[in-house]
Amino acid sequence: MDISTVFIGTAVLSGTALILGLAISFVTQIFHVEVDPRINQLHDILPHFNCGACGHPGCMPYAEAVINDNEKTDRCKPGGAKVAAQILALLESSESDSSGGTEPETSKSDK
Repeated sequence: MDISTVFIGTAVLSGTALILGLAISFVTQIFHVEVDPRINQLHDILPHFNCGACGHPGCMPYAEAVINDNEKTDRCKPGGAKVAAQILALLESSESDSSGGTEPETSKSDK
């Protein structure tokens, strides 16, 4: 085996890896999905046991169900009442942040 064969093989594999890496990076930007930041905040509150006691296969699916499907906040058995209270506080604070407490503006032409 000649040393130039090794260099050519290394160059071809490196070039292929570079091209595929750039393609993956481009595709992930095209198909990027926005995730509700409250899901990650709620997931950080949970104990991360992934025990399934809440009826979901893990903590992340439970967090998604609480935010998206209005799942009960007291289903996390390992976290108990403390985690349920933190989840409820997070949901209440996010609701008050989204309402903003300001009156909608009306244009002068509406009057």
